[in-house]
Amino acid sequence: MNQPIHAVIKLMIVLLLLSSISVFSSPKSEQKKYSKLQKKWVYKAYRKISKESVRGITQAYNYQTKEQPENTIDRAYIHALLGFMWSTGLDANFAIAESHLSLQKAVKPKDKYIAQTALSLALYNKGWSELAREQSNQINNNSEFKGFAKKYKKEQLFANLIVGSLAIREGNIKVTQDTFEKIAIETNKPWITTLAKTAAIAMTGSIFDATSQFKVLVQDPSLTIYEREKIEEIQLLAKSEMDEKRKQTKVSQLVDGLLFDSIKEQSKTTYKGLVRDLSDYIDDIDL
Repeated sequence: MNQPIHAVIKLMIVLLLLSSISVFSSPKSEQKKYSKLQKKWVYKAYRKISKESVRGITQAYNYQTKEQPENTIDRAYIHALLGFMWSTGLDANFAIAESHLSLQKAVKPKDKYIAQTALSLALYNKGWSELAREQSNQINNNSEFKGFAKKYKKEQLFANLIVGSLAIREGNIKVTQDTFEKIAIETNKPWITTLAKTAAIAMTGSIFDATSQFKVLVQDPSLTIYEREKIEEIQLLAKSEMDEKRKQTKVSQLVDGLLFDSIKEQSKTTYKGLVRDLSDYIDDIDL
């Protein structure tokens, strides 16, 4: 074959391959999968179950706190919290469903903010990073939410956890520090801020810096046996040869799970009861 023609054909093949890869990972491709997910029978069935279950859980919780109206919780918030719990590696599809339900129920700006944050986090954990970033950009560009990341330093711990976990996933060190410093103080676990910031560093691709900080963190004498084992697991994963995208998802899920466990143990009695009810609900789901 003529050399110039052969070279042109090779170039065309390469361009076609690059084009197909681009299409495969494009937001349009993710949007198609996203739309398809929402039409599935299991997804729709789960939404119906969750609507009824969360209504009952919310009523029961608010009845317990009727003498303290400032502690009552909206259904939008509970759906967002459930979405976070599913996002810790349990079921990415149900996490998305819960975030949608949270958005539907959200009326107050702070509930809308939490719902959209939970949805962005759920999309990341599903592996749809382009859609997740689009969702996150909508949050950042919404004037209604201006300054909300700082405002959530004054909110209760689980709200901080959801906001902070998205900051970790996007490598936003400033918001990560702001949210988890409050959590560390209120739980009396100073290592939480270090863990969160180290995880955020890992999300930026600075694995060497992250692994060295994990190595120091795991020596913290204040850690429980469970906490140390979990951080060692995260440390090993960060050093592994796993595909980078999968590694980031898995690291963030393990970190979120450990942070969630630490917070729920330090929460008020009523919140512990709420989390226990939500955990029981998750355990009972069989679709």
